[in-house]
Amino acid sequence: MTCGSIFLLALQNPTFHQDNAQPHFVGIVRNFLDTENVQLLSWPAHSLDLLSIENVWSMVAERHGSSPKTVTTLDELWNRVKAALAFVPVHAIQSLFD
Repeated sequence: MTCGSIFLLALQNPTFHQDNAQPHFVGIVRNFLDTENVQLLSWPAHSLDLLSIENVWSMVAERHGSSPKTVTTLDELWNRVKAALAFVPVHAIQSLFD
């Protein structure tokens, strides 16, 4: 049982919002939500991604993935992510919020 499922079980009449990603619809997840009477908010498939940080991380991953050198330590990974984040243009982030 995950922390999320324990949290949901602690709530009275829980309502859950998910983004309709394919892993959220696998049988075990659907069975858990049905068994525990967790109400799901209606959310259209293929809706716009309203979580801006996911788009920022995508930009960071694109920049990080363009490096030919393999990361071998956690510190090196962290430094590379920070460097990649520094290259994400502020106007690109601002446009996500606009």
